[in-house]
Amino acid sequence: MSPIATEELSLRSAMPAVILTTLVQAVAAMATLSVASIAPEVASALGVPTVLVGYQASLIYGFAMVSAMLAGAFVVRYGACRISQWSMLLTLLGSTLLMVPHVAGIALGSLFIGIGYGLTNPSASHLLMRLVPVKRRSLIFSLKQTGVPLGGVMAGFILPSATIYLGWQPALGLVGLVALVLIIAMQYYQARWDDDRIPNAPLPRNPFYGLTIIWQVPVLRFVSLVAFCYGILQINLSTYLVTMLVEDIHIDLLTAGAILAAVQVAGVSGRILWGGIADWINRGLWMLVFLGVIISIMTVVVSSVSPQWSVPALYLAFILFGMTAIGWNGIYLSEVAKYSPEGQVSAATGASLSITYTGILMGSPLFIAIYQRYGNYADSFGVLLLPALIGLACAFIAAQKTKSHL
Repeated sequence: MSPIATEELSLRSAMPAVILTTLVQAVAAMATLSVASIAPEVASALGVPTVLVGYQASLIYGFAMVSAMLAGAFVVRYGACRISQWSMLLTLLGSTLLMVPHVAGIALGSLFIGIGYGLTNPSASHLLMRLVPVKRRSLIFSLKQTGVPLGGVMAGFILPSATIYLGWQPALGLVGLVALVLIIAMQYYQARWDDDRIPNAPLPRNPFYGLTIIWQVPVLRFVSLVAFCYGILQINLSTYLVTMLVEDIHIDLLTAGAILAAVQVAGVSGRILWGGIADWINRGLWMLVFLGVIISIMTVVVSSVSPQWSVPALYLAFILFGMTAIGWNGIYLSEVAKYSPEGQVSAATGASLSITYTGILMGSPLFIAIYQRYGNYADSFGVLLLPALIGLACAFIAAQKTKSHL
């Protein structure tokens, strides 16, 4: 059998893992955005300002940061598939708690959702590194990462409509039902995909072990800083888009939700497009540089949005922003896996993601502080040009570091 045929056979056999890890990512992402997608309704029901939804996002990613650092050892001991099932179980529990009409319920539900979200990428990276051909990794990792904007599409399209027709609590509960379906579906593959697990492997005694890997490899150090900066742009675009459109631009919730969904679709398209190009040119880090340039430009464009803009113009601007600010993750994770020491992919991925989640954790309170200073969302997005430029600089340095790494 020719090498090409062998590679295609390997890719076909890996497709169930690609599909299910993508769906796990989508449901976990939908859970993280569920409150943000219907923020005006939830805030009104709880009697709190809508801008405070940023603290809910920070809570989610704060716990995701912790669980991502610990995930590597759990993946080795229990298996990547089993840990993915755990992430969906935690999503189910968290979504159920979000239905409690009290700030405490939102907080506790966010805790469980955050822990579950932090488990998704280390387990998926471990599994896909075993099953996916080397020459297709940027594309496949990007395809898997389309789960994040796909979850945003689901949140933007489904939850505002469900809120109008069913109420905000049943709308949030729908996410948990989908998570339950995935737990059941993955059980069919669990024994096969987890045949490399080491039952007696020690659980983490040093939660910062993975960070030492990142620090020792300069490429990983700088690419993690890229994700830290780009993550600030991504979380604030996803979290505040609906609120910005409703409160500042004065459009209705359904239209705002549709624009959020379009942005997430653009993120899906971007991840596939950029991942395919990165594989084609074999220059993933330089793709992160290119995306940083476009992200910076679009940050300036979005800062000029006003009620005078037409709805088609809003769609166009935010779609272009979404293609880049939400489109970089798959290439980033592929590069982390590529430059990780042998046998340390899940640990390095989890540690690098903890840095990403730190950026996200800091990003929302930073945006709230900026908003309180300027009083509108457009100017607040304009200030985010600074982390966009820092991320661009780090991507350039990371690309230069590959020469010394090789």
